[in-house]
Amino acid sequence: MKQNLLTFFKYLISLAIAGGLLVYAFQGININEIFARFQEADYTWIFVSAILAIASHISRAYRWKYLLEPLGYKLSLWNAFLAVMSGYFMNTIIPRAGEVSRCGIIQKLDDIPADTAFGTVVLERIIDLLMLFLITALVFIVEFKNLSDWFIKLFQDKLSSYAELTYVFLILSVFGMIFLAVAYRYRQFLLQWSLFQKLRGILLNIIKGVFSIRSVRNLPAFIFHTLFIWLMYYLMSYVLFFSFAKTGHLDMWFGVLILFMGALGMGAPVSGGVGVYHLLVGKIFILRGLTSEDGILMATFMHTSQTVTILLFGGVATLISALLINRQKKKKNQLKPVLK
Repeated sequence: MKQNLLTFFKYLISLAIAGGLLVYAFQGININEIFARFQEADYTWIFVSAILAIASHISRAYRWKYLLEPLGYKLSLWNAFLAVMSGYFMNTIIPRAGEVSRCGIIQKLDDIPADTAFGTVVLERIIDLLMLFLITALVFIVEFKNLSDWFIKLFQDKLSSYAELTYVFLILSVFGMIFLAVAYRYRQFLLQWSLFQKLRGILLNIIKGVFSIRSVRNLPAFIFHTLFIWLMYYLMSYVLFFSFAKTGHLDMWFGVLILFMGALGMGAPVSGGVGVYHLLVGKIFILRGLTSEDGILMATFMHTSQTVTILLFGGVATLISALLINRQKKKKNQLKPVLK
């Protein structure tokens, strides 16, 4: 009960933050004008974007198979895809819930331990962060002057609080080091504690999943899928430029900027990146001479189309997963009397 209440309040806080950022992003914007402009869009490109998004998710399912195979688990592509889509669906509703639900689904469908599967998901996130880091480095090398001016204008009223954030970070770091020192000092006592042993076992399985990268049998294919996933991420946003006359002329490099800002926005700990995505992506269009209203229009259009794709396909995948899990339970229950 206490855990459920805590989860509810965390979700409530996430929604409040998302709502506040959304209001901030839309300040001074005529909402009716946004809806009117939506009617002018060429919705063919949403379909194209959705196909590219699904292609990236299929590729992610393939890549996940490569990580689990060295650990001795044969994961079917269909089940992997269902779990991946269900995870995206849950992440859109509850921040960071997708990783857990994804591993839980694959445990029930393919009998793969959830903690081991979670280790491979952690590895995926590390690889995605590495890709984002490389894109970030490239973007800042090429666009350093423009982006530095843009960030200063966007956060000029908050620059004075950076020192305070630094102090908070230092204090938390000190407390973290003290905690690690105390844990090391009393490690013998902790090793005998049953709860600690259970947590240690889970952690070791997670580490096992993370280090599965060393045993990937088809490393070129793994690298290909990693690059393909991010290429699809890029294209699924870029093609949406052609939905409007004002953005149809934008260059392909600007699509990289949108990928960078979009990844930062979607990675924020709020439901579906709402608010953060609109703020970052909407404002970056100013670099290409568009108005703030045009930028918010495109950010809303892009975020909405991608979210609808996830909710639609992810929702169906979650439903199919639930039906398959229920069918497996029924089969096991039917076998029990026979086994007895």
